[in-house]
This record gives sequence, C-alpha cells and structure tokens, in this order.
Amino acid sequence: MPRPKGSKSKGTRTTAKRKAGGSIAEQLTQVGVELEKQEALMVALGADVDKLTSALKEKKAAYRTAGRTVAKLTKEKEALAEQEAEEARLAEVEKLAAAVLSSGKSTEEIMAFLNQA
Repeated sequence: MPRPKGSKSKGTRTTAKRKAGGSIAEQLTQVGVELEKQEALMVALGADVDKLTSALKEKKAAYRTAGRTVAKLTKEKEALAEQEAEEARLAEVEKLAAAVLSSGKSTEEIMAFLNQA
C-alpha cells in the first residue's frame, strides 16, 4: 500500500544544514569570502583577456602588413621576370639581325625574311 502524502518519514532540510555547517553567520562569512575570491579571480582573468586581445590585434596587423609586403614583392618579381624575358628576346633579335646583315643579303631579302618569321 502506498504511503499517504503527509508521510512523517521525511527529514527536515534545515536541521541537516545546521548540523553540517554550523551557524548561519559563519556560513554567510564563508560565502562572502568565497565570493570575494571569485570576484578577484574574475578581475584577473578580465585583465588577461584584455592583454591577449590587444596582442591578437597587434599580430593580426602584422599579418596583414606581411601579406601586403608579400603581394608587392611577388608583383616586383613578376615584373623583373618579364623585363628579363624582354631583354632576352631583344638580344636574340639583335643576334639574328647581325647574322642577316653579315650574310650580305639585300634589304628587300631581309624584309622578306622578317615578314616570313
């Protein structure tokens, strides 16, 4: 048979707490001390977060600057490679022109040869 709702077998919670922790005033002081410790810890952690946030901003700025520098140097390298290729083409054309002129051909023959190439 089930117990009725007003069963007397329940223990009271207030007496269990009083026995375990002592007086209410002592418990309040302990909770207050613990609260102060937690607040101090939160302030310290907040300061750490602020330092890390500023360090992160600095590192992101340095990363952006380095990215821009890499892009600039890459463009300069490509321009230099194009310039070297153009110089090589000009040197080849000069060699070809010198070879054609030294062969003793006439101007019309040289122009016809260049038009074919």
